[in-house]
Amino acid sequence: MSSRSSESSESSEGPVPTDPAAATDLTPKRRHLLRRLLQLYVGLTLYGVSSALLVESGLGLEPWGVLHQGLAELTGGVATGLYIAAKFGPGPRDGLMTGLHRRTGRSIRLVRTAIEVAVVATGFVLGGTVGVGTVLYALSIGPLAQVFLRVFAVPTAPAGSTVVAASPPNRAILHQ
Repeated sequence: MSSRSSESSESSEGPVPTDPAAATDLTPKRRHLLRRLLQLYVGLTLYGVSSALLVESGLGLEPWGVLHQGLAELTGGVATGLYIAAKFGPGPRDGLMTGLHRRTGRSIRLVRTAIEVAVVATGFVLGGTVGVGTVLYALSIGPLAQVFLRVFAVPTAPAGSTVVAASPPNRAILHQ
């Protein structure tokens, strides 16, 4: 029989705490990750709810919904196949916004509003439905994004945190 501490047991990956207090002790790194995940899920849920409310109210679609509807009318599943197969990763809309903000030095407010207005116009030309809610959304999302990016800014990660991209890659697709 092996001698085991009452505080932990062994697994193939090392000691596993059996004390409930030890299992719930969150390191700063884990608390940081949990906060970020919570913000992500709440934000995505609120986007979905706001889109559904616009549709239910009959006030139109949000700007990207107009573009999607217009593209779907013309292309069906082709657009989805092209988008997913491009393998640029998640978040292309926000990546476009933050990338243009960084490159041009223009405010998030201005960049996001310009993108949304261009998307609504393109979607409308392609046959998408535009309503009062669509226009209000397109004109308000930029200023709101700028405000709430500051409000919900996550403090700097604790030492040892996993960083997805610390600096620009050496062999980027788009070179400066």
